[in-house]
Amino acid sequence: MLLRNPLIVHDPTGACGVEGAFVELVDLTATLEDFAGIERDVHFGRSFQELIADPSAEHRDAAFSEGGFPLREEPWLETGDEGHYRHKQAIQHERTELVGRAIAVRTADWCYVERLYEGAELYDRRADRRETTNLAGRPEHAAVERQLRDRIFHWLFETSDIVPDRRDPRFDDDLQRAMFGS
Repeated sequence: MLLRNPLIVHDPTGACGVEGAFVELVDLTATLEDFAGIERDVHFGRSFQELIADPSAEHRDAAFSEGGFPLREEPWLETGDEGHYRHKQAIQHERTELVGRAIAVRTADWCYVERLYEGAELYDRRADRRETTNLAGRPEHAAVERQLRDRIFHWLFETSDIVPDRRDPRFDDDLQRAMFGS
């Protein structure tokens, strides 16, 4: 359920009842920039200010999530002998693959999770609202699985890098010319 986090926004001038829209955490930055009236920084977030004003407005038809760790990062994962998270901390060192890298895409109909160290997951969100039956690898769902995997691949290309669109005032003019031209 890490991919279904509720987001509650209160805008006293906005409409009520936005439900089921796909937003990503990176969209919060863009939205707050829009509400504050400040120049948007370069990132992949999309403001959902219009969605708040008009719940029928289009925003995203899917949401992407990524997280976890490669095995080589195990020595840097949190540790602790006390507290509520001590069991989680112990497991992530003993079985690091359980917190391994994963990328997911959610659409209105499907949730697909691609994992680095474990098998893929595919859930029919309409028929299996709690997402308990993994359909990945089943021949009758191969086309959907391939389509969603391709969508993740395309998303990775789209969001893999940002080239600055303006000069950085921290660098001197000679370096700026070398990086961006005159």
